[in-house]
Amino acid sequence: MRSRGGFVLNLIGAILVLLIAVIAMIALAASREIAGMVGILGTTTMNLVWIFLVIHLVIGVLMILSAIWMNNDRKVKAGALMGLIVSIIGIVVGAGVFIGPVLGIIGSAIGLGKAARQPEKVIAKTRPRRRKRR
Repeated sequence: MRSRGGFVLNLIGAILVLLIAVIAMIALAASREIAGMVGILGTTTMNLVWIFLVIHLVIGVLMILSAIWMNNDRKVKAGALMGLIVSIIGIVVGAGVFIGPVLGIIGSAIGLGKAARQPEKVIAKTRPRRRKRR
């Protein structure tokens, strides 16, 4: 049983995180000349900002991966758990201006609710029956 609502919310949150990170990277690259005038302190700060933006990109990609997993019948629970963990890390880091990770948490909660209602499928290994000779 797929979680459509969880998938959509997780995907929208991930797209917001990625979009904001890419826009910030473009703005940072455009202001690289200004930071060069500030000196060593400005360069160090710019490098730290680049590291944080790369972390935001990784969080966005992992949120997209978790959304894709939530859309798969067999990986709803794993995708929801991954989305929840990544979204909590995203809130701590401040990814996507907090909107993306909050949507990710809500979507993951919906996915976990769907996974909890889904009965576990037990697949028994069966051998093909042999025909008895008469």
